[in-house]
Amino acid sequence: MKYFSIDLSTTPKVTLLGATSLNGPEQHIRRYITEQILYVVARGSITLMQNDREVTLRQGDVILFTVGEYQYAREVDDCEFYYIHFSPECVRTYDWTQGEFVSAVQERKRRFINEDRLSASIFGNIGATLPERFHLSEDELEAFVTFSKSHTLNVTYLSPVQRLRHATEVAGMLMRLEEIAYDNADTGYKGKNGRVHESAVRILSYIEDHFAENFSGHDLERALLMNYDYANRLFKKHIGTSIMQYRNQLRINTAKNILGKEPMDEIARLVGYENVYYFSRAFKRHEGISPREYIARMNQ
Repeated sequence: MKYFSIDLSTTPKVTLLGATSLNGPEQHIRRYITEQILYVVARGSITLMQNDREVTLRQGDVILFTVGEYQYAREVDDCEFYYIHFSPECVRTYDWTQGEFVSAVQERKRRFINEDRLSASIFGNIGATLPERFHLSEDELEAFVTFSKSHTLNVTYLSPVQRLRHATEVAGMLMRLEEIAYDNADTGYKGKNGRVHESAVRILSYIEDHFAENFSGHDLERALLMNYDYANRLFKKHIGTSIMQYRNQLRINTAKNILGKEPMDEIARLVGYENVYYFSRAFKRHEGISPREYIARMNQ
Protein backbone atom coordinates (compact mmCIF):
# COMPACT_ATOMS: atom_id res chain seq x y z
CA MET A 1 0.00 0.00 0.00
CA LYS A 2 1.03 3.60 -0.54
CA TYR A 3 1.92 5.56 2.62
CA PHE A 4 2.54 9.28 3.01
CA SER A 5 5.13 10.51 5.50
CA ILE A 6 4.38 14.13 6.36
CA ASP A 7 7.13 16.27 7.88
CA LEU A 8 5.54 18.51 10.51
CA SER A 9 8.77 20.05 11.83
CA THR A 10 7.57 23.18 10.05
CA THR A 11 3.96 24.30 9.69
CA PRO A 12 2.19 22.68 6.71
CA LYS A 13 1.01 25.10 4.02
CA VAL A 14 -2.74 24.51 4.16
CA THR A 15 -4.61 26.05 1.22
CA LEU A 16 -8.18 24.76 1.64
CA LEU A 17 -10.19 23.20 4.45
CA GLY A 18 -13.93 22.66 4.25
CA ALA A 19 -16.81 20.46 3.11
CA THR A 20 -18.75 19.64 -0.08
CA SER A 21 -22.16 18.02 -0.60
CA LEU A 22 -22.82 16.23 -3.92
CA ASN A 23 -25.90 14.63 -5.45
CA GLY A 24 -24.43 13.67 -8.81
CA PRO A 25 -21.02 13.03 -10.37
CA GLU A 26 -21.30 16.09 -12.62
CA GLN A 27 -20.86 18.24 -9.50
CA HIS A 28 -17.37 16.90 -8.86
CA ILE A 29 -14.74 18.47 -11.08
CA ARG A 30 -12.32 16.58 -13.33
CA ARG A 31 -8.80 17.61 -12.47
CA TYR A 32 -5.12 16.86 -12.30
CA ILE A 33 -4.10 17.15 -8.68
CA THR A 34 -1.38 19.70 -7.95
CA GLU A 35 -1.21 19.36 -4.15
CA GLN A 36 -1.86 16.86 -1.38
CA ILE A 37 -5.58 16.33 -0.73
CA LEU A 38 -7.22 14.42 2.12
CA TYR A 39 -10.89 13.40 1.85
CA VAL A 40 -13.07 12.17 4.72
CA VAL A 41 -16.56 10.98 3.76
CA ALA A 42 -19.14 12.05 6.35
CA ARG A 43 -22.32 10.83 4.60
CA GLY A 44 -23.37 8.72 1.63
CA SER A 45 -20.87 7.38 -0.89
CA ILE A 46 -18.84 8.44 -3.90
CA THR A 47 -17.09 6.41 -6.59
CA LEU A 48 -14.07 8.19 -8.01
CA MET A 49 -11.67 7.42 -10.81
CA GLN A 50 -8.13 7.82 -9.49
CA ASN A 51 -6.07 7.67 -12.69
CA ASP A 52 -7.13 4.24 -14.07
CA ARG A 53 -8.39 2.89 -10.75
CA GLU A 54 -11.99 2.99 -9.53
CA VAL A 55 -12.30 3.84 -5.83
CA THR A 56 -15.55 3.74 -3.84
CA LEU A 57 -15.63 5.71 -0.57
CA ARG A 58 -18.33 5.38 2.08
CA GLN A 59 -19.09 7.04 5.41
CA GLY A 60 -15.97 7.13 7.60
CA ASP A 61 -13.53 6.38 4.78
CA VAL A 62 -10.36 8.48 4.52
CA ILE A 63 -8.24 8.74 1.37
CA LEU A 64 -5.21 10.81 0.38
CA PHE A 65 -4.59 11.95 -3.17
CA THR A 66 -1.20 13.13 -4.34
CA VAL A 67 0.37 15.34 -7.00
CA GLY A 68 0.00 14.21 -10.62
CA GLU A 69 -3.09 12.04 -10.19
CA TYR A 70 -6.13 12.51 -12.45
CA GLN A 71 -9.46 12.40 -10.63
CA TYR A 72 -13.14 12.57 -11.39
CA ALA A 73 -16.40 11.15 -9.97
CA ARG A 74 -18.31 8.33 -11.68
CA GLU A 75 -21.14 7.83 -9.19
CA VAL A 76 -22.42 9.79 -6.18
CA ASP A 77 -25.08 8.84 -3.64
CA ASP A 78 -26.01 11.92 -1.58
CA CYS A 79 -22.39 12.35 -0.52
CA GLU A 80 -20.92 14.83 1.93
CA PHE A 81 -17.17 14.86 2.37
CA TYR A 82 -14.62 17.04 4.12
CA TYR A 83 -11.28 17.94 2.62
CA ILE A 84 -7.88 19.32 3.52
CA HIS A 85 -5.59 20.63 0.77
CA PHE A 86 -1.94 21.23 1.63
CA SER A 87 1.42 21.66 -0.07
CA PRO A 88 3.24 18.46 -1.12
CA GLU A 89 6.64 19.92 -0.16
CA CYS A 90 6.51 18.25 3.24
CA VAL A 91 5.34 14.83 1.96
CA ARG A 92 7.28 11.73 1.00
CA THR A 93 5.59 8.70 -0.54
CA TYR A 94 6.47 5.07 0.22
CA ASP A 95 5.20 1.69 -0.93
CA TRP A 96 5.15 -0.16 2.38
CA THR A 97 3.57 -3.14 3.99
CA GLN A 98 1.50 -2.51 7.10
CA GLY A 99 4.38 -3.90 9.16
CA GLU A 100 6.80 -1.37 7.64
CA PHE A 101 4.34 1.42 8.43
CA VAL A 102 4.11 0.32 12.07
CA SER A 103 7.91 0.08 12.35
CA ALA A 104 8.37 3.56 10.86
CA VAL A 105 5.94 5.12 13.35
CA GLN A 106 7.56 3.30 16.28
CA GLU A 107 11.05 4.38 15.21
CA ARG A 108 10.08 8.04 14.93
CA LYS A 109 8.49 7.90 18.39
CA ARG A 110 11.64 6.29 19.78
CA ARG A 111 13.87 8.99 18.26
CA PHE A 112 11.62 11.73 19.64
CA ILE A 113 11.85 10.30 23.16
CA ASN A 114 15.65 10.09 22.97
CA GLU A 115 16.18 13.57 21.55
CA ASP A 116 17.53 16.41 23.68
CA ARG A 117 14.45 18.29 24.92
CA LEU A 118 16.29 21.62 24.78
CA SER A 119 17.57 21.13 21.22
CA ALA A 120 15.85 22.38 18.08
CA SER A 121 16.65 19.01 16.49
CA ILE A 122 13.76 17.46 18.43
CA PHE A 123 11.41 19.00 15.84
CA GLY A 124 12.95 16.74 13.19
CA ASN A 125 11.09 13.85 14.80
CA ILE A 126 7.64 15.43 14.63
CA GLY A 127 5.45 14.20 11.82
CA ALA A 128 2.58 12.00 10.72
CA THR A 129 2.59 8.94 8.49
CA LEU A 130 -0.73 7.99 6.93
CA PRO A 131 -1.85 5.12 4.70
CA GLU A 132 -3.40 6.11 1.40
CA ARG A 133 -6.73 4.83 2.67
CA PHE A 134 -8.16 3.93 6.08
CA HIS A 135 -11.39 4.20 8.08
CA LEU A 136 -12.72 6.22 11.02
CA SER A 137 -15.16 4.98 13.63
CA GLU A 138 -18.35 6.94 14.29
CA ASP A 139 -16.78 8.80 17.23
CA GLU A 140 -13.59 9.53 15.29
CA LEU A 141 -15.59 10.77 12.30
CA GLU A 142 -17.69 13.01 14.55
CA ALA A 143 -14.52 14.50 16.05
CA PHE A 144 -13.08 15.18 12.58
CA VAL A 145 -16.29 16.82 11.37
CA THR A 146 -16.42 19.01 14.48
CA PHE A 147 -12.80 20.02 13.89
CA SER A 148 -13.41 20.83 10.22
CA LYS A 149 -16.52 22.91 10.90
CA SER A 150 -14.58 25.11 13.31
CA HIS A 151 -11.52 25.49 11.03
CA THR A 152 -12.98 26.31 7.60
CA LEU A 153 -10.36 27.80 5.28
CA ASN A 154 -11.42 29.08 1.85
CA VAL A 155 -11.21 32.30 -0.16
CA THR A 156 -12.41 34.34 2.82
CA TYR A 157 -9.71 36.67 4.14
CA LEU A 158 -7.91 35.45 7.23
CA SER A 159 -5.17 37.34 9.02
CA PRO A 160 -1.66 35.83 9.07
CA VAL A 161 -2.19 34.80 12.70
CA GLN A 162 -5.47 33.05 11.83
CA ARG A 163 -3.95 31.19 8.88
CA LEU A 164 -1.02 30.07 11.00
CA ARG A 165 -3.39 28.90 13.72
CA HIS A 166 -5.41 26.88 11.20
CA ALA A 167 -2.26 25.28 9.78
CA THR A 168 -1.02 24.35 13.24
CA GLU A 169 -4.38 22.80 14.11
CA VAL A 170 -4.30 20.81 10.86
CA ALA A 171 -0.85 19.48 11.80
CA GLY A 172 -2.31 18.30 15.10
CA MET A 173 -5.22 16.62 13.30
CA LEU A 174 -2.84 14.82 10.92
CA MET A 175 -0.97 13.48 13.95
CA ARG A 176 -4.28 12.34 15.46
CA LEU A 177 -5.16 10.55 12.20
CA GLU A 178 -1.81 8.76 12.36
CA GLU A 179 -2.68 7.54 15.86
CA ILE A 180 -5.96 6.16 14.52
CA ALA A 181 -4.31 4.42 11.57
CA TYR A 182 -1.62 3.01 13.86
CA ASP A 183 -4.17 1.80 16.43
CA ASN A 184 -6.14 0.14 13.63
CA ALA A 185 -3.08 -1.69 12.32
CA ASP A 186 -2.98 -5.45 12.86
CA THR A 187 -1.70 -6.04 16.40
CA GLY A 188 0.54 -8.77 15.06
CA TYR A 189 2.63 -6.16 13.28
CA LYS A 190 3.06 -4.15 16.46
CA GLY A 191 4.49 -7.17 18.22
CA LYS A 192 6.77 -6.84 21.19
CA ASN A 193 8.25 -3.52 20.04
CA GLY A 194 4.86 -1.81 20.26
CA ARG A 195 4.27 -3.07 23.80
CA VAL A 196 7.82 -2.13 24.82
CA HIS A 197 7.34 1.39 23.47
CA GLU A 198 4.05 1.84 25.31
CA SER A 199 5.61 0.60 28.57
CA ALA A 200 8.64 2.86 28.10
CA VAL A 201 6.33 5.85 27.57
CA ARG A 202 4.45 5.00 30.79
CA ILE A 203 7.75 4.93 32.70
CA LEU A 204 8.88 8.13 30.99
CA SER A 205 5.65 9.90 31.93
CA TYR A 206 6.08 8.86 35.55
CA ILE A 207 9.64 10.24 35.62
CA GLU A 208 8.53 13.48 33.96
CA ASP A 209 5.80 13.95 36.57
CA HIS A 210 7.95 13.03 39.60
CA PHE A 211 11.56 13.91 38.67
CA ALA A 212 11.78 16.52 41.45
CA GLU A 213 10.83 13.90 44.04
CA ASN A 214 13.15 11.30 45.52
CA PHE A 215 10.99 8.42 44.36
CA SER A 216 12.26 4.89 44.89
CA GLY A 217 11.99 1.75 42.82
CA HIS A 218 9.21 0.65 45.15
CA ASP A 219 7.30 3.90 44.47
CA LEU A 220 7.51 3.24 40.73
CA GLU A 221 6.39 -0.37 41.17
CA ARG A 222 3.30 0.70 43.10
CA ALA A 223 2.43 3.45 40.62
CA LEU A 224 2.94 1.41 37.42
CA LEU A 225 2.28 -2.12 38.70
CA MET A 226 5.56 -3.17 37.14
CA ASN A 227 8.63 -4.88 38.61
CA TYR A 228 11.35 -2.23 38.98
CA ASP A 229 14.25 -4.35 37.70
CA TYR A 230 12.24 -5.31 34.62
CA ALA A 231 11.13 -1.70 34.13
CA ASN A 232 14.72 -0.48 34.40
CA ARG A 233 15.97 -3.01 31.82
CA LEU A 234 13.13 -2.22 29.45
CA PHE A 235 13.63 1.54 29.84
CA LYS A 236 17.40 1.32 29.30
CA LYS A 237 17.00 -0.83 26.20
CA HIS A 238 14.45 1.56 24.67
CA ILE A 239 15.75 4.94 25.88
CA GLY A 240 19.46 4.16 26.27
CA THR A 241 19.82 5.11 29.94
CA SER A 242 18.59 3.83 33.30
CA ILE A 243 15.54 5.26 35.06
CA MET A 244 17.57 7.07 37.73
CA GLN A 245 20.11 8.35 35.19
CA TYR A 246 17.28 9.75 33.12
CA ARG A 247 15.74 11.37 36.20
CA ASN A 248 19.08 13.02 37.06
CA GLN A 249 19.54 14.15 33.46
CA LEU A 250 16.07 15.68 33.49
CA ARG A 251 16.83 17.49 36.75
CA ILE A 252 20.01 19.03 35.34
CA ASN A 253 18.43 19.98 32.01
CA THR A 254 15.57 21.66 33.87
CA ALA A 255 18.04 23.51 36.07
CA LYS A 256 20.03 24.73 33.05
CA ASN A 257 16.89 26.39 31.77
CA ILE A 258 16.40 28.51 34.92
CA LEU A 259 19.98 29.10 36.14
CA GLY A 260 20.54 32.79 36.73
CA LYS A 261 16.80 33.45 36.94
CA GLU A 262 16.24 32.16 40.48
CA PRO A 263 18.40 31.90 43.64
CA MET A 264 20.64 28.82 43.57
CA ASP A 265 19.08 27.22 46.64
CA GLU A 266 15.61 27.65 45.14
CA ILE A 267 16.72 26.03 41.87
CA ALA A 268 18.21 23.10 43.79
CA ARG A 269 14.92 22.62 45.63
CA LEU A 270 12.81 22.92 42.47
CA VAL A 271 14.70 20.16 40.68
CA GLY A 272 14.79 17.76 43.62
CA TYR A 273 18.05 18.29 45.56
CA GLU A 274 18.16 18.77 49.33
CA ASN A 275 20.67 21.59 49.19
CA VAL A 276 22.98 23.57 46.90
CA TYR A 277 25.97 21.34 47.73
CA TYR A 278 24.37 18.16 46.37
CA PHE A 279 22.96 20.07 43.41
CA SER A 280 26.37 21.54 42.51
CA ARG A 281 28.05 18.12 42.73
CA ALA A 282 25.41 16.53 40.49
CA PHE A 283 25.55 19.42 38.00
CA LYS A 284 29.35 19.28 37.70
CA ARG A 285 29.30 15.50 37.33
CA HIS A 286 26.80 15.84 34.48
CA GLU A 287 28.10 18.99 32.74
CA GLY A 288 31.79 19.06 33.70
CA ILE A 289 31.50 22.56 35.19
CA SER A 290 29.75 24.04 38.23
CA PRO A 291 26.41 25.87 38.00
CA ARG A 292 28.13 29.23 38.58
CA GLU A 293 30.66 28.51 35.82
CA TYR A 294 27.75 27.58 33.54
CA ILE A 295 26.01 30.90 34.29
CA ALA A 296 29.27 32.80 33.58
CA ARG A 297 29.64 31.09 30.22
CA MET A 298 26.05 31.85 29.30
CA ASN A 299 26.58 35.53 30.12
CA GLN A 300 29.73 35.94 28.05
